[in-house]
Amino acid sequence: MTAPSPAFPASLFDRFVEHSRLGERCVFLETNRTDSENRRSLLFVEPEGTLEFHAGDDVASFFSSLQARLDTGLWAAGYFTYEFGYALEPRL
Repeated sequence: MTAPSPAFPASLFDRFVEHSRLGERCVFLETNRTDSENRRSLLFVEPEGTLEFHAGDDVASFFSSLQARLDTGLWAAGYFTYEFGYALEPRL
């Protein structure tokens, strides 16, 4: 994804809702507890691509691909499901 869209937090959520309503892929990371290092919410729109991990995929390859994208200046925004933890812990 490209860098987050700058906006005031109050209007940022409205923009997120509008992008979602239109069926566009976007990620909204809301900051509720602000401090000196964490003081803004972020809205990511128009992703450059997506990374998906499926059961049986190679964890190292997934993270290598993620790092390669970060190294080009892209941001990563999204989530891992609880089940992703099983791929990280071989004993499970």
